[in-house]
Amino acid sequence: MNPVKTGALIREQRIENHLTEQELAEKAGISVELLESYEQGTALFRASVLKRLTGPLGLSLVELMYGNAHKNNQVVG
Repeated sequence: MNPVKTGALIREQRIENHLTEQELAEKAGISVELLESYEQGTALFRASVLKRLTGPLGLSLVELMYGNAHKNNQVVG
């Protein structure tokens, strides 16, 4: 798992879903500070937290872990 790549995907999907950092953090039940550190690739990722981000971002846990979103059979991220 590449934290920078995963963080970039989280940020990209958050923006694509028209969510602020505050909104996504609230939906996932995490702090804005943790979300920011995830997006910047500076925090160690926990599967339990990534799982909470899957719903609001519309991604699977595997997509988040690998930093790649599959949309319309194309890899994004």
